[in-house]
Amino acid sequence: MRESTAAAQASAPPLDGVAHVNVFVSDRAAAAQGFLAWQRHLEAVLQQRVEAVDHQLSWSLYFSDPDGNPFEITSTEVAPLHAVLGGSGDSRRPA
Repeated sequence: MRESTAAAQASAPPLDGVAHVNVFVSDRAAAAQGFLAWQRHLEAVLQQRVEAVDHQLSWSLYFSDPDGNPFEITSTEVAPLHAVLGGSGDSRRPA
């Protein structure tokens, strides 16, 4: 007999750390625009500022869901995002 989904989730070990999300889009400009669209969407839904963090080789958005679970959305489309967000090595928002 199979365990119910709720029982299976309750018995699962806790997850530590950040859930990472990486989506591949072949059009680099569209990927960068999608990253910025996620930033706007998260800010609207979470009702708080979500900074884009420049890691020099990628950009990340860090946020927590309403239950406090941490997530990261990362884009490796550095050049198109630098064109919009500017500088490197810090947090930015589009102008």
